[in-house]
Amino acid sequence: MPGTKSRAATSNPKTGKNTPQVVNIRKQLTQTVVQLIMAQSQHKQISYFRLPVFKGKGLARHAYKKAGTLLLATLIAFTFPLSSHAQLNDRINKTILSVADSTDLTSDTASTALKTSGSPQIYIPKAIHYNKEEIHSDFVLAARRASFKKYLMEKTIKETFSGPLNQYTDYKFENACLSATQFLIKNQYTQRGFEKMFEQYFRLDPSARFALLTAVYGIYPVTFKDKIKEILPYERDPKLFAIAALYDYRIDTSITNRNRLMRQMEKQFAGSSQNVLLRQLSSYLLRHLADQITPTPSVIELFRYQQLWKQKTIYSFQRWDRNYSGLCIVQYEDGHFARDQNGKLKIFRQLARSGSGLPSFITNGNTPQGLYRIAGSRVSIDKLIGPTPTLQSIIPFQSDSVFFRGLPYDSTGTKLDNYKILLPPSWQSYPPMQQSFWAGAAGRRYIVIHGSTLDGSFFEGWSFYPNAPTDGCLSTMESWDTATGALDKSDQLDLVNTYHKTPGGLGLLEVINLDNQKKNVSVEEINALVEKFEASK
Repeated sequence: MPGTKSRAATSNPKTGKNTPQVVNIRKQLTQTVVQLIMAQSQHKQISYFRLPVFKGKGLARHAYKKAGTLLLATLIAFTFPLSSHAQLNDRINKTILSVADSTDLTSDTASTALKTSGSPQIYIPKAIHYNKEEIHSDFVLAARRASFKKYLMEKTIKETFSGPLNQYTDYKFENACLSATQFLIKNQYTQRGFEKMFEQYFRLDPSARFALLTAVYGIYPVTFKDKIKEILPYERDPKLFAIAALYDYRIDTSITNRNRLMRQMEKQFAGSSQNVLLRQLSSYLLRHLADQITPTPSVIELFRYQQLWKQKTIYSFQRWDRNYSGLCIVQYEDGHFARDQNGKLKIFRQLARSGSGLPSFITNGNTPQGLYRIAGSRVSIDKLIGPTPTLQSIIPFQSDSVFFRGLPYDSTGTKLDNYKILLPPSWQSYPPMQQSFWAGAAGRRYIVIHGSTLDGSFFEGWSFYPNAPTDGCLSTMESWDTATGALDKSDQLDLVNTYHKTPGGLGLLEVINLDNQKKNVSVEEINALVEKFEASK
């Protein structure tokens, strides 16, 4: 029979294994995995991989793909404590053999199970640890920083904003706005450049108008109030209208002005009640001032409630005024908090302020309060973030299959109901803790926990100095050796290693505004919260 002949040509009649085709597949998989792990060890980003071609049919082909995918994912996901290429190749070969031995790659009736009795098991490390000595960035070298700053200030800012604004230079002005926002650059050139853009506001495309409005909101809180009032009645883009309205409201928070802005919104957007972003704008105008002075529910309840889900959790404690930096701590699955070898609570300095300082429901606004899912760590290719591993947090609506994985989910309830059930009862009725949910619904994405290579001198004079603002992520403190490019001190690295001290990449992140005090969150405040929780056990 044709099928029998084909199978005999590629498989051992007795076992279906160790044929030339399977041996070749093992070799190709080994080469692929070696390349991937070597790239990971050099902090290179892997965007995709391709499995070697397998010409089998039916279940055999499916089993091969499943085995290969699991193998590669397992190897890439963890850091191996290996000292040489030879040891690495040996480990990979043993792992590939264990997969091949438990999956018949050539039989059309093969089982897709990857483990069978008596077969070797795939090696999975218990924890991940990143070494400080292996982290290096040329971007932080003194000469490189000086060169970057000179180009930024003279070319990106001065030359662009001093030149003409037209269809050929629009993109330069837009990029200059983004740079000014990131580095909080306020000088005669930024002011003149923004004035030019307001003069041609409705000729600009939406992305350029967005860059202008976010820059103005973050850098010039009052200067352009008249320009904002001029454009507000004619802006038809919901997000741009919202930013302009927020600028106006920040200057005048009276009930009269609030009601005027609400009427303007209803007049310009007939379906405003159906637009998530405009609903959040309405909620902000109605409740923000009261929310800032409303007492936060008991943080101790959050610590206790964590035990229902047995998820390791990062708590990031912030102020309502994000010009002040916060602190974060880690609670493990069994409920105890991460401590150093001397028993001292591990606390990490963190900033939740964006360059624009906009509310959390606006793209690139401040980090929203609320729940996130942590889905492991990775190394960014963004030079401003740097090579220190990041913690990848998932916001609701970004990837619900990841956000709710391993957590209770009632399919008869709404997504918001399932989000709220992850919080203690007293927090379920506390609207500010839903900010991350509604930010996700409004389109925000990619809010992660990362370090920074930014030159802190840009932010001297700010209360959060020497930390650096972001595009709305959580920025954890780092300092670098500008002579060698080595990592000097990193709360970010310590946080990532602390998080990964127990197995598994999935966990929770909770961002909480404690109150509206005009000062950085203190170590004493966090110690007091944890001590109160531990005393009540």
